[in-house]
Amino acid sequence: MGAVQRQGMAALITLMSLALAAGLALWLPWGIAGTAGLGAFCILMWASGAVPEHLTGLIFFAVAILSGLAVPEVVLGDFPPRPSGCCSGGW
Repeated sequence: MGAVQRQGMAALITLMSLALAAGLALWLPWGIAGTAGLGAFCILMWASGAVPEHLTGLIFFAVAILSGLAVPEVVLGDFPPRPSGCCSGGW
């Protein structure tokens, strides 16, 4: 897949996810609708390979925290509390 096709697919996925969130926001609270849109965005980006997987993960964390869909303690809750946890396996 060429770069132009990837950019087009990423734009289409972004628009579809925003439309999903906006449509659901008519009936559901924004927190639920926004989370559904973000979830659809990430699943479609990972499945299509429109952007590298690490960027999709970074976008997920950034949007979830900065938009207020979840507090940072919830989004980053599974990470070790200190850097030495990565080296010692969390012990």
